[in-house]
Amino acid sequence: MDVRPRRARAGFGAGLWRYDHQLAPVEFGEACDRGAEGVGGSPFRGRCGGPRRRGDHPAERLRTKGPMPASPAVVDHLCQDVRPSMAVYLFQKDQPWDRRYLRGKTEAINASGGATREGWLAFDEEVLVLQMKRADPNGMQVSGASESYYAMRWDGSCVTLSGEEVTATVPPSPKHAFVTWRFLDSNVKDALEESESVKKWHRARRKECKGATMGEVSKACVKADAELSDAIVEYVRSGGKIPVPENLP
Repeated sequence: MDVRPRRARAGFGAGLWRYDHQLAPVEFGEACDRGAEGVGGSPFRGRCGGPRRRGDHPAERLRTKGPMPASPAVVDHLCQDVRPSMAVYLFQKDQPWDRRYLRGKTEAINASGGATREGWLAFDEEVLVLQMKRADPNGMQVSGASESYYAMRWDGSCVTLSGEEVTATVPPSPKHAFVTWRFLDSNVKDALEESESVKKWHRARRKECKGATMGEVSKACVKADAELSDAIVEYVRSGGKIPVPENLP
């Protein structure tokens, strides 16, 4: 599958942007579905039934393709929903994705029309770049417009950001979106519990929150929840290994 630079879809700088790279082809799945998009139009599942074979999953193949390797079809599908387990997987230290950091507080918007979490990205928040687009020199120019990003946050939501809103310079203490333990796949949770810190704060959360997922909770529950999220991010940033999530997009 040869994916060449093309104009952006409506809602994300249509007519103004082109892909900055010729995106690397992503070969999907088993022999019986070569050239197909898979079950339900998903590039993450094969037509032959069930998940793809180990090693054939696009998420696994992304490791060896270099920075920003995914096709537009993969990114569009990935960002139609909030996918916390995929975020934890893709943010691994040895994954090839470029990172950017917020220059200031910025509203969370997914201009492609997919799902995102309401609210704001924090100053110095880390995001993972799925696609980068530069202004088309042959198209209409907009003052101050240079490049744009389609990015994923640590909570699994996707956002669109302008080049002016982010920097490639790593801040002293990068922030992250909140990672919610209960939304993670079982095999991702099992891998995370290889970390003693994650284990500690998971136990603390169960003790202090007593199974609560909404409504009023104690300050101790709020603290344990926040510490657990921090422990997850720290483990993954430090090189902790995460498997491909069980529940594929």
